[in-house]
Amino acid sequence: HLGVRVPRSNGRLVAAFARDALAVLAQLVSPARMAARPARDVDREIIAIMYERAQTQTTASPTRFVFDSVATLARLGRVDPSTVPGAGAMYAGAVGIFSYGGVSFAIGRRFLARARRLVRDDDVRDRVHYRMMSQLHHVLAGDWSDAHVADEALLEDGLRYGRLWEVTNSLNLDGLRRLYRGD
Repeated sequence: HLGVRVPRSNGRLVAAFARDALAVLAQLVSPARMAARPARDVDREIIAIMYERAQTQTTASPTRFVFDSVATLARLGRVDPSTVPGAGAMYAGAVGIFSYGGVSFAIGRRFLARARRLVRDDDVRDRVHYRMMSQLHHVLAGDWSDAHVADEALLEDGLRYGRLWEVTNSLNLDGLRRLYRGD
């Protein structure tokens, strides 16, 4: 557990969520106040485990997915995210909560902007995840332009790297976008 306690009771879970949600919102409102401390090995390991746990809950436990994703974002905000592998994908994934969840497109946009700065050109996993989440955000926000469609070369790279979830969702979103436009 690396010293991280996972709330089990509903009361503790709600209290932890409220604390983490406030921390995440504070990061968005005042990004200059974000922690500049580089992540230590233990920080990177904890964040990676929290992120992977949240990913498995996407379909298995959607409510817990939201709680654990916000906890991951709060933890990521305690360190310099550029020192955490996959931080770009983690921030892009917040679109699932805020844009897809119908909470706020403006917050989703802010997370995409933060993610874009962290996605490295040599990291196919981050690039394909970011692109698919950006596409999701824009389709839901009513921007059906071609500018947000993932290009075929990136999707091919995604398949080579085993990113089937992102690739299939990107193709599905492009189909929806075309349907909405009447193509």
